[in-house]
Amino acid sequence: MYFQIYEFILSIFLGAIGYYFVNFHMIPIIGYRKIKYQVVTELAFFANVVSYKKTQEEQVDKFYEDRLAERVLSFRRMSAELKATINFLPRWYFPCLLRICGEKPNQAVNEILKLSNCFDYREYEKIEKDVRKFLKLKDE
Repeated sequence: MYFQIYEFILSIFLGAIGYYFVNFHMIPIIGYRKIKYQVVTELAFFANVVSYKKTQEEQVDKFYEDRLAERVLSFRRMSAELKATINFLPRWYFPCLLRICGEKPNQAVNEILKLSNCFDYREYEKIEKDVRKFLKLKDE
């Protein structure tokens, strides 16, 4: 009889610990990594939509302008999501483990915002390398 009560109390206690660990430690880390690798996808997807100089004879390519606006919004949204995810990372992961690995997500957020406002290809490449360096992503 008493053994079953102890099992019941122990199972509730271990379930609460598991719930706490998963919801407050693992889910924010998984979200951070998901957004981190989404940065790679967006960098590759919008690599050819950097600058467009229109002459008076040319008509505006509506598709290209839409992609350019989409790139700006996407990088701004990604920067905001990354910043929000950083705020929810556990204290043992963000300051300790990321410093050991050499990741600097706060600087990456600023560089992603610069990418959204960048319309020069050379500057874009430089900022993209900085983003990859700060998030410890492999260069292409």
